[in-house]
Amino acid sequence: MEVTRLLPTDDSSWLLFPAFKERNRRFIETFLPSTKPDAIIDDLVKRWVNTPLLTGYFLVRKDPITPIAHLTSWIADNYGDPYVFVYQAWCDEGHNLGKAAAEVVSQIDLWAKMLNAMMAETKSKITRFELCTWRDADVWARYFEAMGRKSVKIRSVIECELKV
Repeated sequence: MEVTRLLPTDDSSWLLFPAFKERNRRFIETFLPSTKPDAIIDDLVKRWVNTPLLTGYFLVRKDPITPIAHLTSWIADNYGDPYVFVYQAWCDEGHNLGKAAAEVVSQIDLWAKMLNAMMAETKSKITRFELCTWRDADVWARYFEAMGRKSVKIRSVIECELKV
């Protein structure tokens, strides 16, 4: 399996970007039915083109042309406390990412280190990521622990209709 961080300065990323957008669209349609996919995809493209250093868009491929997983993330800020916000992490059924997942997390570490070096003059430092998940968070926590990382569940999100 090959892990690729998509960056607009890399010509091959432009070839892979349509597959990345399509995976994001399918994720939204599957897990976020009340969300407008076109608006999200448009936002993802704008982030990638306008602030590429702040985006962590990854594809995992089983061969040069077949993506089987993706991770969509960007740098978010919580009142001066920047962090990597993982909006989507999704692997196709029937695939075990194993080392590829560890490689993605390792690349996120390197990305954060690079950004921290760029922010050396400020007091801000990226030290964590937050993962939104539609799967059992305890499973993710065990997975991260097996990778030698500490994690904690920090919130639940519930969507509730309004009577309007």
